[in-house]
Amino acid sequence: MKYTEYTKQRQEEFNKLPIFWAFSNKQFREALEKAGIKVGEGDEALQRTARKHCYKFGMGGFYLKKDAEAIREYFKRDRNKELRDMMEKDLKFAREAIEYEMFNHEYAINYEGDFDVVSCFGHVEYDEGKPGALYMKDLGFSEAVIKVYHDAANYVLANSDF
Repeated sequence: MKYTEYTKQRQEEFNKLPIFWAFSNKQFREALEKAGIKVGEGDEALQRTARKHCYKFGMGGFYLKKDAEAIREYFKRDRNKELRDMMEKDLKFAREAIEYEMFNHEYAINYEGDFDVVSCFGHVEYDEGKPGALYMKDLGFSEAVIKVYHDAANYVLANSDF
């Protein structure tokens, strides 16, 4: 599998979650009504209905309380660990993943490029000036994958148009 296929699969899986997005009261009301929830007139009625039926999900995201278990089940899986395992088992996949994220995050001109790139593979704490290899170690990557990271960084720096 290619890294781009992997990320597409993950996005499709996320898109299937029963989350809706609303950035205005009008959009929120329409989404609730589309879900079959009757909303009274006015903003106060909308707020009461929201508290009764919904949970907030990030900026502008919502899901119905009846769907909470499906959302929890989705987030129980450690997808970052799955990705790291794939990278450990297939160094070609690891190289593709690292290069993709380096180009995506403009590694060649990004002063926080190592943090931004490695953050795609798991949660790391930001530390100004910390090299990518140490972030990779923090995530438990093997020396083989860390070497792939160095090789990818050299390739990206040599082949960027900045």
